[in-house]
Amino acid sequence: MNTLDRYILQNVAITLIFALAFFVLIIEMIDLFSNLTRYQDEEITTSQILYIQWLFLPKSISYSLPIASLFAASYVLANLSANNEMIIIFSSRRSLYRTIMPIVAFGILLSFFSFFFEEYVVIPTFREKNRVSDLLLVRDRNFNANNVAVRGNQGRHVYYADYYNDIDRELSDVIIVVLDEEGYMERRLDVEQATWNTETSSWDLKGIIQYSFVSYDNIETERIQEIESSEFNIKPESFQKKNKDIDELTIAEAEVWIEVLMDAGAEYQRQSAEYLSRYSFALTPLVVFLLASSLTGRFRKNAILMSLLISLFLAVAYFVAESTAIILAADGIFSPIVAAWIPVFLFLAVGILLFFYAPT
Repeated sequence: MNTLDRYILQNVAITLIFALAFFVLIIEMIDLFSNLTRYQDEEITTSQILYIQWLFLPKSISYSLPIASLFAASYVLANLSANNEMIIIFSSRRSLYRTIMPIVAFGILLSFFSFFFEEYVVIPTFREKNRVSDLLLVRDRNFNANNVAVRGNQGRHVYYADYYNDIDRELSDVIIVVLDEEGYMERRLDVEQATWNTETSSWDLKGIIQYSFVSYDNIETERIQEIESSEFNIKPESFQKKNKDIDELTIAEAEVWIEVLMDAGAEYQRQSAEYLSRYSFALTPLVVFLLASSLTGRFRKNAILMSLLISLFLAVAYFVAESTAIILAADGIFSPIVAAWIPVFLFLAVGILLFFYAPT
């Protein structure tokens, strides 16, 4: 890395810090003012409000990093062009591709940082922020469920429960239908209570009446006091009210939740697309740096204003494309993996196309 590389990186990094602070402040103020009336209605104290906003800070950074990166790179490169420094760089037989290499490398580092920052900092604090907000604003977010029906064991077990208690992980008045390999009813169990056993990762059944279908006109009835068997091992999350937010789940938790939705026969396409978007979104700093590099030399006047406007326009366009793709995935038009990656590849293609026409 030579002096010019360090000079460009230093300017991009400093501009990124100030731009990040600016956009984080905007997002924090939007979140604050959108909830201010409810805070006043519930008489939330200033210290509690500040604590909620503090917990929201990592999420604000996550939201702001792509647009701040785009602004920083486009502003620094626009300034180089406006001050005729790019002419000197090109005159020294240094190509545009070589000039932006430090920025691209910085974008790769930011992409790795974004991924791990989201997983280990953003998600825990955002989950805690929502928990505290719900507690102070008296909002109910429990996962108890009434009249819930799910499938398990690759569709061979069908469960119907009158009530699921998520805190105690208990099912009340459960009907379990066991099907054979051909899909015919083999057994039916009427269970008074089922409790999840964390040691065996299965349900302990109590107060059972078992109906065994021996033949078409032969049904055997048996009363059983208790069953502790690994046969009934469908995860408790399958019975939860289906209102979990993927943004509050780590990668491992999101994978389990999507698997639960699939096993239960519930809609999972939207959640799967949002989960996969976590990988594609991490590449956003790299993509926006490439976009900014392709705009080099196009704005010689009002560099700050034009850089800000372009950053806002492309950021809005990206988020609109991402939201549209996820909606299309929820409707079954796109597969989840296509919905997650198409915005990134689309804007990457735009950046590469513009790059070919950039002044070199």
